[in-house]
Amino acid sequence: MNRILKILGICVALSGLCGLVLYLVLQKAVFHDLHSNTGHNDYEYDQSYSAPPVPAVHERTISEDIPDSVSDRGIILRGPVYDPDSDVTYRSYRQSPSGTAVWFWEYVCDRNLLIESSDSEFREYCEGFSEFGELSFGDDNGVSDYSCTVRIPYIRGVNTYYSCFQVFRTCLYPEECSEGGIWKDAGDGAFSKWQIYFDPTGRYLLLDDSGPEPDDFMLAFLEPQMISVDITGSQPGEEAVHLTDPGDVEKYVDAMHELEVMMVDEDRSELAMAENYTVLSFTDENGKINDYKIVGEYLIHRDDVYHIENREALDELEKMLE
Repeated sequence: MNRILKILGICVALSGLCGLVLYLVLQKAVFHDLHSNTGHNDYEYDQSYSAPPVPAVHERTISEDIPDSVSDRGIILRGPVYDPDSDVTYRSYRQSPSGTAVWFWEYVCDRNLLIESSDSEFREYCEGFSEFGELSFGDDNGVSDYSCTVRIPYIRGVNTYYSCFQVFRTCLYPEECSEGGIWKDAGDGAFSKWQIYFDPTGRYLLLDDSGPEPDDFMLAFLEPQMISVDITGSQPGEEAVHLTDPGDVEKYVDAMHELEVMMVDEDRSELAMAENYTVLSFTDENGKINDYKIVGEYLIHRDDVYHIENREALDELEKMLE
């Protein structure tokens, strides 16, 4: 009898151990899922780890050539709003058009740039962000205005908090940027990854201190300034419209930002041959021209086709085009 009881005890203990192992495995899988940059994941702003991963060992390579992925972004297209919990509004965000997490994560840097800029240029550039929040300039290594911190307020419940961003000049910034960010000590032995983005000129970089990023601020940093828009319709005898007034151009830029688009596998060549369409051609401050062809509820940009998900925003744009 005692022997049977001992065997039963061992079986119970082994079952409990197996259950614990299974729980830990599932917990790790869920943790990985929540912190992945792909799919419809909760937008976690405070991603801290007990230790940063070991960085790749390689010589820091610096480029003075600005890639098209930086200088030729054109109008930044964004996907629909993803709201995992409507009661926690600060976790809502606009997806990327490919449906992978937050839209601006697609613009994380993948190289080191060195584009010269002066103290006065840097200060003038940063002061352009004063509409978003508080600015403070810092000196370092004997260089005045080495960095600029932008503190942008946001409300959570009844309290006011701040998202903090640091702007640097690429000609002075010494850290490795090709990994898309740097690991910072978050205190109490924890580390968090601060993502890095380049502005369209390659002169400046933004270090994200992992708070709720205001979309307007991120658009202002990442998107080149548009200086003109040309509007061409498909109807016979319809005259093209050329707009250069900053206010008029901004209205069309804002209308494009309101479109919630998702990349689709529709036949681009067939859509491009449609009889009814409108083309908006934006020219940016770098002289780059990007065409956006609207065919029904579809938008074509370069080789990509997008479906416009929010019909009301498309209707508003079409009213402007009449």
